Amino acid sequence: MELKEEFLRYATRDAQRKLSKRLGFHWYENTQDWDLIESDSARIREFLQIYKDDDLSDDEKFALMQLIICSFDDLVEEGGNINREGIWTDCKHILINESWASYHNDSLLVFIRR
Repeated sequence: MELKEEFLRYATRDAQRKLSKRLGFHWYENTQDWDLIESDSARIREFLQIYKDDDLSDDEKFALMQLIICSFDDLVEEGGNINREGIWTDCKHILINESWASYHNDSLLVFIRR
């Protein structure tokens, strides 16, 4: 399924910068593919907890969800258990209930079927 340009959404640099500070990442203003660079399968539970507990803006939630999805992709590539400690169940619940799935459609197709 291909989304029309008007329905595409991208993480803002401001949200990525704020999250970098919150998550202990070094921030480079000219960073591209922030979510791919900073993804970390070992920190998925932490990322999900921050998503649920912190007072994040809509843009920050969107950027953090991109980071979480990329971290799941890392986990799959590493041959890890996608639902260890129920992390995929938690993430899928957020995606479905907060309507993020439509924004992250291409990234999610592989995981939604699990």
